[in-house]
Amino acid sequence: MQTLIEFYQTPTGRKTNKYFTEEDLQTLIEFYQTPTGRKTIELMPQLFQESMQRTAQVLNPKIKSVMQEIIAEELQRIN
Repeated sequence: MQTLIEFYQTPTGRKTNKYFTEEDLQTLIEFYQTPTGRKTIELMPQLFQESMQRTAQVLNPKIKSVMQEIIAEELQRIN
C-alpha cells in the first residue's frame, strides 16, 4: 500500500497539495474514519454515476440541437 509520502510525490498527490492544506487533509482523514465518512466513500461511485447519467440526460438533447443547427448552417453555406 502506498504511503502518504509516496502519494504526495505522484502527480495526483501534487495536485492535492495545490488545493488542500495539511490541516485540511487531517480533517478529511478524521471524517473518513467516521461512519458517515465510510458511508460517503461507499456511496461515492454510485452518486457520481447517477450524477453523470442525469447530466447526460440534460445535455445530450442540447448538444444534438446545436449539432443539427451547425450542420444545417454548413449545408446552406456549401449549397
